[in-house]
Amino acid sequence: MNKATGERVPDDIMLVAMRKEISRLQGVIADLKRKDPDECPIYGPLKRRGNGAWRGD
Repeated sequence: MNKATGERVPDDIMLVAMRKEISRLQGVIADLKRKDPDECPIYGPLKRRGNGAWRGD
């Protein structure tokens, strides 16, 4: 439904919009898979020391 008017959106327009959103999300997933698993978005790269993980000592 169109939020502003309350009318039903035609199927062909909805299909195009859904395909664009799926494509965008697939790009986001691909970017996340390429990132370093040891990098925190807040703190940056996580450094492993000792037995391989920080224990909070």
